[in-house]
Amino acid sequence: MGGLRKLMKRRKETTVTRNILSLPRDMLASILASVASSSVIDLVEAKRTCQGFYEAASDYLVFRRVTLESVYGTSWTANSPEKSSFLKQCEEMGNPDALCNLGMYHFFSYREYELGLNLLKKCVDSGHLYASYALGMILLSNRGSHLEAIETRIRGLKRVPNLRLRNVRKPDSRVHLIS
Repeated sequence: MGGLRKLMKRRKETTVTRNILSLPRDMLASILASVASSSVIDLVEAKRTCQGFYEAASDYLVFRRVTLESVYGTSWTANSPEKSSFLKQCEEMGNPDALCNLGMYHFFSYREYELGLNLLKKCVDSGHLYASYALGMILLSNRGSHLEAIETRIRGLKRVPNLRLRNVRKPDSRVHLIS
């Protein structure tokens, strides 16, 4: 009988320790941040499962790492108050995707060049690939004095990640412009 009690006690202890909600909140937030980095939809579904996940999903780390590809789609602006609020929280927490899109929006739509470039530089410093490409292209196309333009283009080339260009069409030598 004593052996059976020990076995039952052991089973009860392992059942309690296997409960994911018994983990510390920061560990739950870290788990949800990993989920958020691959899919915002999975994050939303996890938040719906229980109060513990819902609370942990509001952690700084989750907003910082959430991927926003499915949130933004092709638009840089928010379509609903919920989406706008979510994106604003991501921006405030320093999410690289949100800051990159905000930087592009300020640079191209508002013509606030300095603010847009600073936001893009912040993203590049965090390793954001799209921001590196966008900033490199912006710096390559920058106009200025001859010397400044050369220096700017060199800086732009350093920021552009290595790209493989395939199926690049060579100019047709038979086409002549008529003046």
